[in-house]
Amino acid sequence: EMLKNATCDLFAERVESFVRSTLNAKKDRQRANRYRMLMSHRFERASADAGDAVGMIAAQGVGEPSTQMTLNTFHFAGMGAAHVTLGIPRLRELLMTASKKPKTPTMQLPLLMTENVQQNAKHIAQSTRRVA
Repeated sequence: EMLKNATCDLFAERVESFVRSTLNAKKDRQRANRYRMLMSHRFERASADAGDAVGMIAAQGVGEPSTQMTLNTFHFAGMGAAHVTLGIPRLRELLMTASKKPKTPTMQLPLLMTENVQQNAKHIAQSTRRVA
């Protein structure tokens, strides 16, 4: 109930779902209420106040990574690596066009946690990398 007064409905539903699935309602009532209050406080702190410069914060959130991607693109340019679609073109592809068929496909491969997992990961990455 306290969550629904100050937060969005979806967030309140997720918190209540977590409380129901994790805590015993009668036995852990105090813990459940403390958790609800903590989540309500976290939600309030994550919200922007009226008049905050959210546009500038968002621009920094895009500007800094895009600058780093551009610098990395130039760094890899002379190495013949397959990083030619990094930087601003890649950011533009992701943000501006939201293409259903991206020109730079990616893969996520789960690996078994073994002693030599990093060596295996490097080997897989090198063997699956496409060089144009």
